[in-house]
Amino acid sequence: MRKIVLLLILFIAISPFGANAGDNPVIVSQTDYPEYFYANTFDNLVLNFAIYLVGPSVLNSLTIENIGTSRDGYEINRLVLWADDGNGKFDGFAKDTEIGYSSSYESTNNNWVFTNLNYKVAGLENRFFVSLETLNKGTTGRIYGFALPAYSDANKNKTYDSGDKGLFFSTSEALPYSKFTNDDSNKYKIVTGDPWTPVIVMTNLKAGQIITDSSFTIKGKAKDQGGSLPDVIQVCVDTLCKTATGTENWEYSWTNITEGSHTVYATAKDFNGNIGQTETITVHAKKTVATFSKEKSTVVLDKTVITADGVDYLKVDVTVKNSDNEAIVNKIIFLNEVTDKSGAVVIKSKTTDVKGQVSFKARSTVPGIKTLTITTEDGDTLKDKFTVEYIKIVEDIDYTSGRWIKLADQTAVYFLDKNNTRHAYPTSAVWESYFGKDFSKVEKVSGAEMSSYGLGRNVPFKTGSLMKIPSVDKVYFVSQNAKISWVTSSDLAKSMFGTDWTKKVKDLPESFFTDYLSGNKIE
Repeated sequence: MRKIVLLLILFIAISPFGANAGDNPVIVSQTDYPEYFYANTFDNLVLNFAIYLVGPSVLNSLTIENIGTSRDGYEINRLVLWADDGNGKFDGFAKDTEIGYSSSYESTNNNWVFTNLNYKVAGLENRFFVSLETLNKGTTGRIYGFALPAYSDANKNKTYDSGDKGLFFSTSEALPYSKFTNDDSNKYKIVTGDPWTPVIVMTNLKAGQIITDSSFTIKGKAKDQGGSLPDVIQVCVDTLCKTATGTENWEYSWTNITEGSHTVYATAKDFNGNIGQTETITVHAKKTVATFSKEKSTVVLDKTVITADGVDYLKVDVTVKNSDNEAIVNKIIFLNEVTDKSGAVVIKSKTTDVKGQVSFKARSTVPGIKTLTITTEDGDTLKDKFTVEYIKIVEDIDYTSGRWIKLADQTAVYFLDKNNTRHAYPTSAVWESYFGKDFSKVEKVSGAEMSSYGLGRNVPFKTGSLMKIPSVDKVYFVSQNAKISWVTSSDLAKSMFGTDWTKKVKDLPESFFTDYLSGNKIE
């Protein structure tokens, strides 16, 4: 199967000189399908996409296109739309937020329709998943294939009507984008009997949770794969397992809780005897709750002087502990920059792991001194104001100071350096990365003068630019002296270059890729 590939830039307008990437509000992560989707199963992931909005809105409707041969009501029961629970991956049943399911199928244009969603979305990134539920009355071998169709609003009322396609929000402006297709496909397969175990989750208890009362009601949900139903739910605390009340929505009353650590998991058995189980987690019971301790927490910086090239970074390792010297898990930690105008502004945020730890990487392309702090979501300060210095590396050629020349009857422009060596601008996009559309500084010279100057290497994109080549789904950051570094994810690109980062990407013909030196990837 293919490896999962994150499509950083999906649509780039190509001109003879190269052009900027379009302002794409939708980014799709390719999903590898297994060989088959089996009958009577759910949580089969078919689409994974992120939507970038300038401000908050409400998602009202959307459509998903069937580009395979599987049929509604035969191989397909319905499609389900989910909002990510925050970890960036599909978890599905009772973990991600179920927004709604396809209410109808329009056979005339092969689209499943999701309407009346009324789902509030925030500004910046919103990640969604679409999963498939199958039936047990289709034809083995039918093909599954799915796409997010291009936006189409026939009567331009910005509201979904029969025959329309795409994403419809409450905001007055539509999201313009082209059709997104998941490149993988697979087949439908009927299975004799029920080999599938139920799926069960605990919805109000998580690893590291602290319980202060002598009793606690554990709640959860269960759903059976394979066409049966959950029959018996059991909750196991340490070595003792007892039956819960309810099945698809269940509860278990945990009483006489003793102080200390306890392991907990739950099981679900269906009517065919298949048993599914949650992960085993450890929770802690205590009569008094330890509080955050700045003294027992640690913040470690690997250095305080960083090269302002967008690649070098300050690494900050944070460990958060309470007054009992225990790790505080699932706590949001903020790395903030303190400015004179705006006060403390959040640069990055992360959630502590089971060891109470997070790690930040802070980069900059702007030389200077920055003042930072590290705080928790509760407003506690882990590290008071501290400064880091971003220093500039001197370019081996300063492409912003010299002369710019061309022949009167040709369009090619050259930079003439202090050694009277001329450097060609290989595309208009390279010129525009320095000066935009302004050619006023370019001098016209004679052929004799032009030929008197030796020819050096091509001018690279300006330091701080983003670039890509057509054949590779990677975006590169251009740092000093024509060194390029792969920006490994769209989330990273957004945090470094803003939500409109796709507009900043310049396209480079592959013939000029060797003008650049490869540097370490940015992750």
